[in-house]
Amino acid sequence: MKSPSPSRNVASNLLPVESAEEGQRIERFLKQALPATSHNLLHKWLRSGQVRLNGARVKANAKLQSGDSVRLPPFCNPKQARSITSSSYCPAREREKIKNLIVQNTEDYMILAKPAGMACQGGSGVYRSLDYMLANAAIENKHAHSRAEQSLGAPRLVHRLDQPTSGLLLVAKHRAAAADLAKLFKQGLVRKIYCAILTKAPKEKQAKYTSSLNKGKEGVEQSAETQLVLLDRCSLALVLLRPVSGRKHQLRRHMADAGTAILGETIYNTRAESREQRAKQPLRLHAMRLQINAEGLEKRYQRYELKAHLPPPKDFLKDCEENFLDASKLKDPDLDPFPKGT
Repeated sequence: MKSPSPSRNVASNLLPVESAEEGQRIERFLKQALPATSHNLLHKWLRSGQVRLNGARVKANAKLQSGDSVRLPPFCNPKQARSITSSSYCPAREREKIKNLIVQNTEDYMILAKPAGMACQGGSGVYRSLDYMLANAAIENKHAHSRAEQSLGAPRLVHRLDQPTSGLLLVAKHRAAAADLAKLFKQGLVRKIYCAILTKAPKEKQAKYTSSLNKGKEGVEQSAETQLVLLDRCSLALVLLRPVSGRKHQLRRHMADAGTAILGETIYNTRAESREQRAKQPLRLHAMRLQINAEGLEKRYQRYELKAHLPPPKDFLKDCEENFLDASKLKDPDLDPFPKGT
């Protein structure tokens, strides 16, 4: 059996960056080195300078180079990670949770059914995120003889869904797949379709929204496009939405720009009800369909050809029924009324 890499001295607070880890963000590097340590604690160490890169303070998005040295806080090393973090940490438990979410599973990727309310990434007020679960579920790899080898097989998110949104989520199972899938997303070759319940029906059965969306404190405008198809209407409306681009809160913001809102919206809903009243209603937005058509692409991308369909959860369908909306079409795995090639 191959022995662990001699360059890794877990008794030391200095962790050298290996060639297989080059290009990683230091945030991810730390998550893999200390999988039981919370997202918030890692960021606190980075902000306070308790974690340093080559002796200097560094931000969470800094990318690593082979041969770099990451210094951990003096009271922490990988062997001690469990003792200073959550007592509920359990790799087997996390793996079982992930297993229960899997819709499709291949050597290169898996498609998960993310429930509403689960955060994709850690942050303020987030106790457990999907990213955290994936990191913990992957730490026990019998075939990995170093942390670098282990990190190559660590599942990682390729895209994200808002915390209150349910539906299909694509996860790469190794770094090469993550890079390939990220490129397909960037080129607009991943086709995503959502279903949603709107508080007010759109004027047309088919519509396209192209208003630019501001990003961050600087208010930088980003181009965005959302396509809509109306399925049914009564006092509320049942629609399909297709984000051609992938901006933050794009569907929610475009519906607000159109003079309506997704049922349960608490941020962009301009109606008179109080935010507290709206918060009682879960957001009715569900990522229902995910497809990659690899025809005509380079051979390396052929392995990522996929098509997945996930009907909305029972509480979504119950809201449809109570508001006299016909949701029967949502069960059709081939439902895609949007123009092809756009």
